[in-house]
Amino acid sequence: MEPNAPSDRAEPTPQTRGRPKDPRRQAAIVTAARGLFLEHGLPPVSMDAIAQAAGVSKRTIYSHFADKEALFQAVIAAEAGGFRPAPVLPPPADLGELRRRLIEYGAALMQLLTRPGILDLGRLLMSEARRHPELVARFYAWGPEASHRHLSAMLAEATALNLLTAESPDVAADQLVCMWQGMRHTRQQLGLCPAPSAEEIMLIVTRSVDVILRAYACPTKGTRGGRKKLD
Repeated sequence: MEPNAPSDRAEPTPQTRGRPKDPRRQAAIVTAARGLFLEHGLPPVSMDAIAQAAGVSKRTIYSHFADKEALFQAVIAAEAGGFRPAPVLPPPADLGELRRRLIEYGAALMQLLTRPGILDLGRLLMSEARRHPELVARFYAWGPEASHRHLSAMLAEATALNLLTAESPDVAADQLVCMWQGMRHTRQQLGLCPAPSAEEIMLIVTRSVDVILRAYACPTKGTRGGRKKLD
C-alpha cells in the first residue's frame, strides 16, 4: 500500500483526559506504523496512512502519540522491548564472576542487535539521519550510548577493585563490543549472511570476553604469563 499524501497540519491536540487508552489499539497503531516506515521510509508516510492501516481514526493516533516522531520512537522501543539493561548488582567478588556477568550481558545485547527487525530499523535510521538528526540523536542516547555506558561502568568498577587494569574503560568497552559484532555483523547489515544462532552468539561473546579479560587482567604472582586464571 502506498502512503497517502494528505498534509498532517492542523492536527488535533493529543487528549490527556477521558477514557484510559486501549493498549491493544496502541499496539495496532505501532505495528501498522512499523510496516509503513520500513516499506516507504519516514517522510512519505502520513498519519492518515497509518490510521488506515491500523483501522483507527487519526484522532485516535494523536490521543496516543504527540507526532510521527513520537510514534517512530515507539516503534523502536517495541522492537527493542526484549532487551533491558542489567540490574544493579553488588561488585563482582572475583574475575570469574565478572566474566559470567560480561558474557550474560554480551549475549543479551547481541541477540538484540542481530534481530532482523532491529537491523531494518537501523537502516531506516541511517537513511533519516540528515533529515531528522535530533531523532537519531535521541535514539543513540537511548540505546547504543546507554548500553556502552553500562558496559564501561562494569569495566571501570572491575578496575577499581583491582580485577582489571583498564586505564580507559571506555576504550575497553569499545574493543569488547567490536569483537562481539565483528565483520559478520557488517555482512548481516548488508544482507550477505543470516543472523547467527544463539549458540554462535554465545561462542563469539565468550571468546571475546576471555580475550579482554586476559588483556586487562591484573598481574599476580604464581600464574603463568603473569595473568590471573579465568574460571
